[in-house]
Amino acid sequence: MLKLKVYAFMNIFKRNKIGLIIAIVFSGLLIAMIGLSIWILVASSGNSNQATNQADGTLNPQPNSYTKAVELAQTDGLEAAQASLDEEIERTSDNSEKSSLFGSKASLETSVSTEESAYGNALDYALQAYELDERYENAALVAFYHQQLGNNTQAIEYYELAVQGMGSFDDLNPMDQSMYDYYKTSIEILQNAS
Repeated sequence: MLKLKVYAFMNIFKRNKIGLIIAIVFSGLLIAMIGLSIWILVASSGNSNQATNQADGTLNPQPNSYTKAVELAQTDGLEAAQASLDEEIERTSDNSEKSSLFGSKASLETSVSTEESAYGNALDYALQAYELDERYENAALVAFYHQQLGNNTQAIEYYELAVQGMGSFDDLNPMDQSMYDYYKTSIEILQNAS
């Protein structure tokens, strides 16, 4: 019975090629948004371990740069928030930290801005992050923004760099394995869409 249902479902797409393309593109966008959300969580947790001692000896967690920038964007606007991240970039000499801050600038741009140029600006920041630190998270972020801008060839290239940067699938922890699968699926979707 299940085979008949699956067969009937697949016949719908055989007759309706546009429906299949729309389903593939929608699935790709959904997967991309999930991946970006995970990247934001991973990237923003990088400097969230800072804490201060309260008078009673308990710890008071300090908000990370991205969280502070989002709050500033809500009160003072995107330009002020981006300027605060620029100041942090200027203060640090650590390329890994600078890279994370550029990643935060990219994510902030697309999460706060409603301008059409937001993805282009975010791509510029993501590329700067990748130039400073060629880790797989940065390659995936560049790939995501290329994908959003319709630059499928470049998106595939950077997703492949992300996969290569992760190493062997078997050596990854479960979360990284899911990211690996996400990048591989994104590559397949983009290749099929071209």
